Amino acid sequence: MTLDGKTAVFTAADLALETAHAAKKAALEARAAATAETHQTARAAAEEALLAAAAAEEAAWALDPEEAGENPDVWEAHLSGLNAADQARRAAAEAREIGESRPAATEAAEAVASRFLRLQTLETRHADSLDFHDLSVWALKAALEAAFAAGRAGFEA
Repeated sequence: MTLDGKTAVFTAADLALETAHAAKKAALEARAAATAETHQTARAAAEEALLAAAAAEEAAWALDPEEAGENPDVWEAHLSGLNAADQARRAAAEAREIGESRPAATEAAEAVASRFLRLQTLETRHADSLDFHDLSVWALKAALEAAFAAGRAGFEA
């Protein structure tokens, strides 16, 4: 076994662990500030972690199994690569799950729009009659107050 094989595995394992950390961080941020942007960041971090996991696993399995059985250093590199790939996949699954859920801020905004402004959806429908609405000042004020209260209370609109 050349030193290059072990180095490749440890490098790939390090990258997988870094991306796993980034995916966990993105998932935490998406939970804390549930916006469309944080959810998109979580999805992107999940994809990066999955790519790094695949690279670490591929590098680990590229090591000579016969030599791994005889050389503890090669065995350690093999296990490190597989362990890092597993951690990256777990972090990616968590980040993807959060990233693909609807942000709480979006749900709160839609609930307020429906209840106080009588809007069916906040989605763009590319038609002026559907995307632009006449609203009373008091309805807008009530909606803004409800959104503010929802943000303070953690969404109870």
